Amino acid sequence: MGYTWGTKWDDNRIKSELKNVMTALGIDRMPSRTEMDSVTHNTALSNKVMKTGGIRYWAENLGIEIKNSETTLGNNYEYLVMDLLTNKGYKVNKMTTKHPYDLFVNDHVKVDVKVSHYYHNDEVSFHTFGLGKKYHNCDIFICICLDDDDKVVKNLIIPSDFLIGIRQLSVGINSKYDKFNNKFEYIDKFDSFYASLQEVENES
Repeated sequence: MGYTWGTKWDDNRIKSELKNVMTALGIDRMPSRTEMDSVTHNTALSNKVMKTGGIRYWAENLGIEIKNSETTLGNNYEYLVMDLLTNKGYKVNKMTTKHPYDLFVNDHVKVDVKVSHYYHNDEVSFHTFGLGKKYHNCDIFICICLDDDDKVVKNLIIPSDFLIGIRQLSVGINSKYDKFNNKFEYIDKFDSFYASLQEVENES
């Protein structure tokens, strides 16, 4: 396939090129980043996908499934985060896949869990998380950064207000987002806020 750097990319071009990759591979699901790179012989398409919403966003856009291993990884860490929060004393409900977020904490706080291994590109290593839409449906993102051996490097607890307009979050080894590492107190802040609103409603 003739992919070149400097190509003008828009949503229609991305969709077309993804379908070309699927055809080349003989698959009816979303290709992984590695599969895109192997077919196109460069990283132009995969980089554009990752910068404009990520694997899950484009799979939903095209109405196709994602690779089972990626789905399993995400589901596993949703349960791990659920256990982690439960052990910290929170009440946690796991939501169905129809919900736009993964966990409902203390009957107030909407949490979406994201997980990423390192991506290695031109000697630069980073994590990248597909957040979907520019305006988010959760209160907090919990972004789990894994190393190549599946060990947790960072637990980023980021209020979604700090990420408005961002569909794809990239986090370097040294990142401005490191200040959110293990900041579980943000959950308490949201919980207190919603509880205070409930008290006002009950008094009225």
